[in-house]
Amino acid sequence: MSFPSHPSEEVRSDISWMLQGLADTPGVQSAIVLTTDGLLMAHSESLGRDEADRFAAAVAGAHGVSTAMREFCAGARAVRQNMVEFDAGFIAFTAGGENTLLAVATDADADLNVIPYRMNDLAVRVGEQLSSQSRQPTGGTGGTGGTGGTGESSRS
Repeated sequence: MSFPSHPSEEVRSDISWMLQGLADTPGVQSAIVLTTDGLLMAHSESLGRDEADRFAAAVAGAHGVSTAMREFCAGARAVRQNMVEFDAGFIAFTAGGENTLLAVATDADADLNVIPYRMNDLAVRVGEQLSSQSRQPTGGTGGTGGTGGTGESSRS
């Protein structure tokens, strides 16, 4: 099993800068980039680190559930995007590259034509920067972790 690794400080800074542009979209409350096993890579200024880590863990869990459901969509190999509606807004996430997700939280008045477009545009523009490299578990006898095979997200 392989797990994503953390980007360099320079890449993280570039991602944060681009992510802030998405977070400044009207209706977007916050935005994060994470690995499919829940490691936070970057977050918008609207979130503190602890809150961003919790958001990343929740999105990784939702991605894992989505990945488990793909068997019910004939021939599906990867989860590309997902949106969950709440009474006060939406959570949307999309594949940002291999083993990487881009997620936003919005308010109820968010323009759901503009935000997914901006998310996909960002994911394409920074494809290599958002794609995390694989790492192997260290120590022990075959580590566990991640969300069990959710590392199959990819942009096609």
